This record gives sequence, structure tokens and C-alpha cells, in this order.
Amino acid sequence: MAQFTPEERVVITWKGAGYSSEEIGRHRGMSASAVDTLISRAKAKVRASLGIDRKRTTSKPMGRPRGTGRAQQSGRESTSETPDGQ
Repeated sequence: MAQFTPEERVVITWKGAGYSSEEIGRHRGMSASAVDTLISRAKAKVRASLGIDRKRTTSKPMGRPRGTGRAQQSGRESTSETPDGQ
């Protein structure tokens, strides 16, 4: 965290604790967009320090791979046992 400015450190710490940009901005006396800008700059510094080129990375949706959703499982009986072995 040495590469972050003191303001970036405060903002990313609060964001990591679950506060919204609006809440952080209200407390720090800045707009939510200013908070978001600080967070974006901090993320860019992390990517740069890791050697990650954002333009070259592809964003893939997270979640279950196709074909493994609950829709396929409906209609089948469950074969799992209960904790008591029944």
C-alpha cells in the first residue's frame, strides 16, 4: 500500500469494509464520483505493479459454467443422503 496516496488508502480501506461511495464521500466531504475516481486510480496502480495490462485482459462472466445450472437438475430426484444417513 506504499504506492497509494493517504487519501487513496483511506478510501480503499472504507470501500473494503463495505461502505458505499456515497457514504465515504459524505464522511470525507467529497462527491461519490470523486471517491470512485480515487478507487479507479488505486486499482490502476495495483494493476501496474502486477504488470497487468487492462486493455489486453478479457473479462469473462463469473458463475457456473453453462450446462451446470439448476434448470438441468429439475425433474431428477436427489440422491444425496441426509446427515443421519437416511
